[in-house]
Amino acid sequence: MAGATDIPSVTPERIKADLRALGLVPGSVLMMHTAMSKIGRVEGGPGAVLEAILDVLGPEGTLMVPTFSYSYDKRDVAEAFDPRTTPSCNNGVLADTL
Repeated sequence: MAGATDIPSVTPERIKADLRALGLVPGSVLMMHTAMSKIGRVEGGPGAVLEAILDVLGPEGTLMVPTFSYSYDKRDVAEAFDPRTTPSCNNGVLADTL
């Protein structure tokens, strides 16, 4: 029986090829809502996934990621949102890394 360590890693080059096969080109607009667990083990981790996506989109492309930071809520005092430090709420490591 093969274990999880026997599963080959996904490479950033494979991610780029797959995104291009889906029709993404430089200048595309991409709304990404995903999880690392759905991609698999990636060589380089979440940073490599984001670098691959941004490489395909190019500097003129746009990557949007929902973070649902809930910086406001029904508490008496809501914490201020800070894009550098406020984590996403249940949107995973890709949203937090971006």
